[in-house]
Amino acid sequence: MGLDDIIKRMEEEAEEKIREIREEYKLKREKLEKTFNDQLQKIIEDNKTDAILNKNKIKEELLSKHRTELKLRLLAEKEKIVNTAFEESLKRIRNAPPNEYEEFFKNKLLALKNVSSGDFVIGKNDKDKLAGLFDGYVKSGNFRLTISDSIEHGFLLVTEKVVYDFTLENIINEVRLNIEDKVARMLFGG
Repeated sequence: MGLDDIIKRMEEEAEEKIREIREEYKLKREKLEKTFNDQLQKIIEDNKTDAILNKNKIKEELLSKHRTELKLRLLAEKEKIVNTAFEESLKRIRNAPPNEYEEFFKNKLLALKNVSSGDFVIGKNDKDKLAGLFDGYVKSGNFRLTISDSIEHGFLLVTEKVVYDFTLENIINEVRLNIEDKVARMLFGG
């Protein structure tokens, strides 16, 4: 299983969790509406005149309060699920076979084919795994290669104008932001 497949699988797992959360939200909303209707009936019996006048206002206030509470709980659960999924995925990518790991970053390097000079900065844990990818660039004389203790995995390309960040943590965070954005839109509309 390639690293791109792992990222795709992470996205699919996250979408499956989103569907589960939506179904759970639907069931809780239905239960909440039933509770509201039961409370409303009690209010009507206690004071029919006031209940009829304030029915819609009370309903909206109760539903709004409970919707907000439920969405916050769902968001917290989603955060736990996403954190766990990403931690596991990050571990799997870090421990991927060397050829798959190198291929993953080689594909990222292809996106930089129009850059003519700069400094490659490799993460301290990848100096043996990835250093060979940059040999051709360094031999051209237009690029330098350094190892950074502040980067764990992946690499940066620092040019005069732009820093290209292909650290593993940044790549995973970009995927995470994309998924979190989708979840937020699903839960809160938009």
